[in-house]
Amino acid sequence: MIHVPSTGTYRLNCVGGWTVVATFQYAGIPIHQENGVATSRLLQLSTLPPLETADWTRASYSNWQRPGPWVSDEVQSKFLAQAAGDNVPRTYDDMSSLGAPFCHLGPCETDSLFFEVAFEALAAHPLQFAQSLPAKMFAMLTWRDAWYLPDSHWMEFREDDSQPAMLKRAWNQQGDNYNGAIVWPLPMVVYSNVRDSLGLIKLLIVPALLWACLNRRWIYPGATAILLAWVFETALIHYLEARIQAPLWPLWPLLIGGMLADLWQRLSALPGARRESARPSR
Repeated sequence: MIHVPSTGTYRLNCVGGWTVVATFQYAGIPIHQENGVATSRLLQLSTLPPLETADWTRASYSNWQRPGPWVSDEVQSKFLAQAAGDNVPRTYDDMSSLGAPFCHLGPCETDSLFFEVAFEALAAHPLQFAQSLPAKMFAMLTWRDAWYLPDSHWMEFREDDSQPAMLKRAWNQQGDNYNGAIVWPLPMVVYSNVRDSLGLIKLLIVPALLWACLNRRWIYPGATAILLAWVFETALIHYLEARIQAPLWPLWPLLIGGMLADLWQRLSALPGARRESARPSR
């Protein structure tokens, strides 16, 4: 029988622990049995077959108001009483097994367990975690996300006589993002062909941050401080995901655009300065 002790209190954010564990995984830090007791418990839980399947559609949204188990006490007891068997993995790398703990233990109980696992990983590999932070911060600053939109090359568009000619029904061949949805293919095709090239502009954020630190207008150093503080905090307790950095997306064009505008202004002023210097003195 696997026992998961209850802390008696619930965290305000009951779905954050697994993101911290994912942060360690993205940093290449192993989540293996040797890290500690909580990690061993998580590995055992990941092998237990669920007695009830968690519904992740909108019909289950109300469950997230419940910090405790989403199943009855009887079902929870039967779930925990199952034998883990001989197939318990030594390393945790399967986030798809999250459904069973969330459903049978509840989000807050599961979240507490994940935080314990994260602290064990930090205690076992502190130097490796510290060394991973600069690379993670650089990756976040220069990350060219796809906004979760599938590439049009992997889409199938079909005519629909009931819709205007420019609209078609779309099916995604690599996932379930689109399953007969009505779309306008033209902007999707344009976006798919230019997003990688336009994304290269984001690499200019590094010189833009250096430029902003030396700028006298408060908005640019202020934006730099906010962006770097957020990136550092995210590198500590989150993993790379578009929705996490979405609130600060305006800071990239602000800093890069400000640097390019300042550079253009300086270059435009050079011919006038040369003409002034070339005039004979009276």
